[in-house]
Amino acid sequence: MLGFGALALALALAFGVTAIVLLRVGHRGIGAVQLTLCDFLVVHTLRSWP
Repeated sequence: MLGFGALALALALAFGVTAIVLLRVGHRGIGAVQLTLCDFLVVHTLRSWP
C-alpha cells in the first residue's frame, strides 16, 4: 500500500514539474491541465494514505 502511494506521489511530482515547464514555455492550456491532474493525484493519494 505504501509503495503504491509513494509511486503515485512520484508520478504527481513528475506531472507538477512538467506543468511548471509547460507554463514557463508558454503553453498555458496544457500546463493548466497538467497542474490540475497533479493536484487531483496528490489530493487523492494523500486522502487515502493509511
